[in-house]
Amino acid sequence: MMWTVWFCSVMLLAAFITDIFTRKIPNKLTMTACAAAVIGHGIMNGWSGIAYSVAGAAGGFGLMLLLFLVRAVGAGDVKLFAAIGSFMGIYFTWETIIYSILYGGVIAALILLAGRNGRMKRLCIAFMQVIWLRTWMPLKLQAARQATFPFMWAVLPAAITVYYSRLL
Repeated sequence: MMWTVWFCSVMLLAAFITDIFTRKIPNKLTMTACAAAVIGHGIMNGWSGIAYSVAGAAGGFGLMLLLFLVRAVGAGDVKLFAAIGSFMGIYFTWETIIYSILYGGVIAALILLAGRNGRMKRLCIAFMQVIWLRTWMPLKLQAARQATFPFMWAVLPAAITVYYSRLL
């Protein structure tokens, strides 16, 4: 299944570059990748390959859709994980999602700690206001002002981690 690794790697690299520069992952990239993966798996393994690819896409899409609904990720990330799933399968995709969340948390913590303009101080004050005022509004307002980062900063190292952890 080396072809899937190569195609998925090229897709992830293209998504990384576009997400860094435009903060978007193009539908043309993810939908073309999904179609190529389903067709490729179908050619290589017949109906079972198609089922494997569709199940991977559905698993990646479904889990990321939940994160999208709580506004943790963008719509491009949802479709990206459908494409990853269609190439690499459902288990690889779920592991990549878990590692992406972990790497994303580390990146977010580093942004908070290294951030200028007193971002950490404002966040602590917002937490205190939540406790004092018994309303989530200060924290919601502060969250809306927080710095964000392209999720591909976390996805690419996560996919590499999962790939190499499977080799060992």
